[in-house]
Amino acid sequence: MLGVYRWLRLFVIGSLVGGAAGLQASPVGPVEWVHQLGTPGNDQGWGLAVDDLGNCVMVSTRAQPPTYGNASRQSYVTMYDAAGEQQWDVLHSPDRSTLSFATDFDAEGNVYIAGHVKRRFDDPAPNLQDVFLAKYTATGEHLWTSIEPLGGDTFISSAEDLVVAPDGSVYLSGYQGGEAFLSRWSSTGNLAWSQTVPRQGFGVLRTSAVEYVSDELIYITGYTEAALTQPIAGERDSFVARFNAQGDIAWVMQRDDPRTDEPTQAAVDEAGNLYVVGATGDGTFSSNDDSLIFKVNASGEELWSQRIEQPGPDFANVIDDLGDGRLLFGGRMTHTLPDGYQTLPYLGVIDDQGTLGPIGTLGAALGTIPFSLAVNQELKSAWITGSTFEGLTDQSFGHSDVFVMRVAVPEPRAVATLAVAGGILLLGYRHGRRARGAITSGFLAGCETACR
Repeated sequence: MLGVYRWLRLFVIGSLVGGAAGLQASPVGPVEWVHQLGTPGNDQGWGLAVDDLGNCVMVSTRAQPPTYGNASRQSYVTMYDAAGEQQWDVLHSPDRSTLSFATDFDAEGNVYIAGHVKRRFDDPAPNLQDVFLAKYTATGEHLWTSIEPLGGDTFISSAEDLVVAPDGSVYLSGYQGGEAFLSRWSSTGNLAWSQTVPRQGFGVLRTSAVEYVSDELIYITGYTEAALTQPIAGERDSFVARFNAQGDIAWVMQRDDPRTDEPTQAAVDEAGNLYVVGATGDGTFSSNDDSLIFKVNASGEELWSQRIEQPGPDFANVIDDLGDGRLLFGGRMTHTLPDGYQTLPYLGVIDDQGTLGPIGTLGAALGTIPFSLAVNQELKSAWITGSTFEGLTDQSFGHSDVFVMRVAVPEPRAVATLAVAGGILLLGYRHGRRARGAITSGFLAGCETACR
């Protein structure tokens, strides 16, 4: 069992055999804190968000004995302060089986969570599930939960990601039946609209991420098995769609790649470009499956793609903007052994031109998979959550446990964000993943040669 201090020592670069990146220095610094929690069953940490002060909210699913009401899987919302002290840990919807995949803060520090909730045993269709959105105060008080059968009474639906806009509106992306949707909700839980991505013919669409830049630039991304703008190139193609705050679709971009894509998470930079991570391969979890990163601009053009090839199958699960022309991404890589295989988590750095920087495994953390990542550049830290099959602390609760950690990120490059407000030039670095839009810490400056 790994003690927490041994884990700190093991947070170093692992060997990457071959591949585009090769053996390089670790892209992150030491672990600042780590927590592991769970039950005797299978537990996962799904999503997290970080505010400007370094408070971290996480949503996780923990196994429970089946009870009346379909509550064998239950969602928890957990808040940590910047020092890693748990502030509260709340069970959401104790009488319903729920999965919470995403969370975010609003400007007042309230917390939103979203996912899907299974219908009750006494419902006419107890095996179906509906989208839910819930709101909590900064102290963990439950304010409301809204449930919508977006797929109708005969289809399953789920929210996969959410983001809170500066005006307090909440955007959810997910799926309803075989369709991908973006929906807008008020801060009081009322559904304003829900719009699906148009498809040509039959085939399943799934969304994995939503990113808000402005009321005119809202992205969703995912995969499609149906033709959207062209015939399917692979078994599954990545797609990106651009919406506005009224639910109008500006464009849909479908990648033309004969390999099978599966996007997982996305991030935006200050210029409004979208970066998507996932996997590409033959879809069989073979050695042909590789991590994938691609960049799309606000006009729907793919600017570049980067495939990270390693001997075994690997998958990029997480990404966020470092705010200085680079992005931190990560996932899992698998190495085949004579008697099986081992899965290791990794983190890497890539710049906005598609040039890979350091990529390193997270030491000896076998069976650890990151599912969500958030960066606060001012605090020079990243927060990660996911699941682990091996003890990261002195405690191990079950088959797989939830983990959440804070790690140091690379020092920022001399790249800044420029904006003109009232004729005054402001220069400042972007904060964390959810601090979108306005520059949050600026100072008057004269900037030469684009601050590079």
